[in-house]
Amino acid sequence: MHRPSLRPTLTNEVKKQGPAHFQKILNLWYAYNFFLASIKDGLAPFVSVYLVAYAGVSPGAAGLIWFVKDISQMVSQIPMGVFVDRTTHKKAFLVFFTLLTALLPVTIVFTQNIPFLIAKSVLEGIGSTGIMVFKGPFTLGISGHENFEHAAKHTEISEHGGSLVVFSIAGIIGYFCYPNVLPIFYVIGVFGSVAALCLVLMVPKENHLTVVNDDLARNSRHNIFVSEHPTEDDDKSPTNAYNFFKKGDIESKGDDDDDDEGGMSPSVVSSSSLTDPSMGILESESIWNIFITNPAMTFFTLSVFFFHFGNAAVLPLLGQVLAIEEGRNGIPFTAALIVIAQMSSMGGVYMFDFFANRGYTINVPIIIGFGAIIPRICCILFLLNFYQNPYALLATQIFDGLGAGVNGLGILRVTKTLTENTNRFGVVFSIATSGHACGAALSNLVSGYLVDLTSYEVAMATLLAPGVLCLIFLSVTKTQPPPTTTTIAFDGTR
Repeated sequence: MHRPSLRPTLTNEVKKQGPAHFQKILNLWYAYNFFLASIKDGLAPFVSVYLVAYAGVSPGAAGLIWFVKDISQMVSQIPMGVFVDRTTHKKAFLVFFTLLTALLPVTIVFTQNIPFLIAKSVLEGIGSTGIMVFKGPFTLGISGHENFEHAAKHTEISEHGGSLVVFSIAGIIGYFCYPNVLPIFYVIGVFGSVAALCLVLMVPKENHLTVVNDDLARNSRHNIFVSEHPTEDDDKSPTNAYNFFKKGDIESKGDDDDDDEGGMSPSVVSSSSLTDPSMGILESESIWNIFITNPAMTFFTLSVFFFHFGNAAVLPLLGQVLAIEEGRNGIPFTAALIVIAQMSSMGGVYMFDFFANRGYTINVPIIIGFGAIIPRICCILFLLNFYQNPYALLATQIFDGLGAGVNGLGILRVTKTLTENTNRFGVVFSIATSGHACGAALSNLVSGYLVDLTSYEVAMATLLAPGVLCLIFLSVTKTQPPPTTTTIAFDGTR
């Protein structure tokens, strides 16, 4: 059985950067995701538990604050996806969004005013969208097609490992500093700032090279963007996914095709037009054509939506239950909920990799991971009604981790497969992740007000319905790559 090497494939891009420097860039990317976990995976339950259990805010109001954040994420997803495919300054913008999302949560230390927190949540949502949407194209742009699966796997493992560490620290701080749990938000801000520093330290080996290959980041197999300062190695290097055309080839082929309509072949364009923003990298019709002509992408996005609709609010609600009942141990228990889920998430990533390397379709590990929401909620309902043991409730987070581990890697892999050679990876990835944002928004809002009107048990039971719908849509999703005979040109035509 073939197993992927732990070392990067020696593609042309790796040779240009040098294997050692290329690995350094990847390591800094993994470190970024490690420290990023503090503002990505566990902020919602800590804010929710703090507001409800310590600041006296109602569950409905707490849910509204997070609903606003999720809605701002959802609204900004597609524009952000278009932007990530257009921009050639991906690293700079990712640094900005990381700092924005890291520092805003610290403001809760100074005020718990609800209108302010709602306004803050809008900006946090935009920052979180930037991080989420840039993540997939950035990973592909620095690693390339040959190394993508290896890089995506270790990106997810780094992220879950970071969550495990930072929220273990948060649990210890919450226990020893009780009832003053605000230092936790300082820890989150520091970790997020270190993540931004890791990005700043990612520099190319030589000035004429870039850390992120923008063409690769759009999931194109053709290296259309050519360095303005070619080196001798460019002319000597073999043709491959990173160097499909040399500059002279593009210009000569462009000249040969002058008689074609528009003076341009669908797959070969002049080098001067490649960097012209007015050319319009994205046309909305072409973007939606990917979904219309490939229903699998639509079904998968719907399954992501219903998974997060059923799953997103369970952790905050469970944290609130434990914080209300356990008092001093509320924050440590919330941290334990996250830590257990992150440990299980790493198992979920390896499970995904196990099935993928043995010839199974991507659907198999995704159905296992997303399907874990059903036994998770059923176990919680049983425990809340018949055996209210906090440690047994903590154990249900194993199911949460399986879904979380599969979710991150699954969206990356499915989107890459279904957008192969379309130049639309960023925007389609943003549409797929918008299902995450929309589902999470509705989950927090609906469950928060259901708790106000009924009980935690009724809110949990209601979340079972979208979990079932998730599995239905996932069961009809066929994650096959698009036909190789279909070519979507750079200008948006077929």
